Amino acid sequence: MTEYRGTFYLNGEYKKGIYYTDEKIFEENENIKEEAFYITKPINAHTHIGDSFIKDEPTGSLEEVVGPGGFKIKNLKNAGNPKIIKEMKNTISYMKNIGTGSFFDYREAGSKSIETLRAIREAEPNAITLGRPENIEDLETIKDIIQGVGFSAVSDDDNDLIISIGKKAKKMGLIVSIHFSENRQEPIGPLYDLKPDLLIHCTALKKDQLIPLKEITDNIAITPRSNYFFNIRPDYSVFVESGFKLMLGTDNVMTVNPSIFEEMDFLYRIQKNTSRISHEDIMKMAFENPYNFLKQMNIKIQKKWLKFSGKIPTPYQIVTKFHLMNPVETTEIEL
Repeated sequence: MTEYRGTFYLNGEYKKGIYYTDEKIFEENENIKEEAFYITKPINAHTHIGDSFIKDEPTGSLEEVVGPGGFKIKNLKNAGNPKIIKEMKNTISYMKNIGTGSFFDYREAGSKSIETLRAIREAEPNAITLGRPENIEDLETIKDIIQGVGFSAVSDDDNDLIISIGKKAKKMGLIVSIHFSENRQEPIGPLYDLKPDLLIHCTALKKDQLIPLKEITDNIAITPRSNYFFNIRPDYSVFVESGFKLMLGTDNVMTVNPSIFEEMDFLYRIQKNTSRISHEDIMKMAFENPYNFLKQMNIKIQKKWLKFSGKIPTPYQIVTKFHLMNPVETTEIEL
């Protein structure tokens, strides 16, 4: 029987104890002396790895870069799938090497992206893939190779169409997600009909405008470095104070390195001297809330754990000192 001894990060707390692999039982024991620390691999809750191949600097406004018909979409249309897939796999390899447990990847182009969707199905870390079907027929085509749908924005899309697609997706047991109010306020009305499980951004909303969203969902993924790239500078502490279950993502690979560890560090630093967010709250955004969300959505993924040998890092170190995990050690324990 294999057992692991040390300090474990469980449900937001440090607990000393022993994990028995055969029974899959954790036994708390304050007398444990081993200097080993175990924490689940973090999840990157918002990526667009399909643009990994883009080499030129994205310049212009948010709409000009990632909006319909903008810089990104033009590049995607002009690139062949082999080129796109090659760089997607390089990005996934990078995320694996830095200890990422999974990532929520948002794909454009509806059923036209089916080849690229299939290309990463067996990749590690496993992707939670959200497609962007252009109609119900598109959804039927890709339903078996996606875990959800991820819409652009209520201001970009035909609201009646995305609502009908969203309702169909929910009946299929798929995640429904949408980008909302990233750089300007959008009408909340369509969300009541769409009933998304997960919102992305919401950074143009003031605290009192966030409250109505909780009637729809309390799951929001934020992408601080991507926001900063586009000169969007919200106070993220209002999400924490309002009780949202925040998750961290890195967004477009063409603008931001897909490291969730760098994202944690950045969020801590930009909030440190204004409205501070604790290291513990930031850790929840990467190590806890995404797993709880997947459980809520009945999506099962194998939890893999990072191991720190000979040291027990503090929450401050985990959030700001990624070099402590060099090299990355992984263990396959299941808790």
